[in-house]
Amino acid sequence: MDDVEVRVGLPLPLDVMTTIWQAFAVLWPGARVDTRRGTPQDLIVVIPDGERMTEPTRGALAAAKEYSEDTSLEGLLASMDPDGTIGLSLPQVANLKLAEICVAMLTASEAVNYLETPVTTKDGQRFAVAACRSIKQTPHQLRMDAEKHLGEARDKLALIEAVIGQRTRDRKDSEFSREVRAILDA
Repeated sequence: MDDVEVRVGLPLPLDVMTTIWQAFAVLWPGARVDTRRGTPQDLIVVIPDGERMTEPTRGALAAAKEYSEDTSLEGLLASMDPDGTIGLSLPQVANLKLAEICVAMLTASEAVNYLETPVTTKDGQRFAVAACRSIKQTPHQLRMDAEKHLGEARDKLALIEAVIGQRTRDRKDSEFSREVRAILDA
């Protein structure tokens, strides 16, 4: 018999394409993409005759299922920006499961909006996983706003301390109170 050609129509979402590649890699490790046969609208994957399965074994199917459920970073990576921001593309099943976990975390606790849970990897690395209801701002956005306001307050305090350093303790210094008020109102 001849090699088998599988035509994959393009474009495809990155997570779908990743799942397809993983399935080929597990079921037909010798499969290759043949760019000479494809077009801009499709890719041709060639499965060698010796790897064709007319009746897949339970082991091959179990391996494909396990592999397709893999949510490794490489399988989910959608983008990486120059500032270090990583964009991930969760498969729909993982996305729904993650939402269920967040709802369960918040329901099981007395937290109104936000809950942080420590998790540890097999090798002992510790992380914090946060679940929050995020209708408007996330806790991270609120923290960034708070840090911005704190910075502004510290800048005003430094200006006020400079004004204080230039003034005497004489309460008749009317310019002092005007300068402090102008700093606070800015």
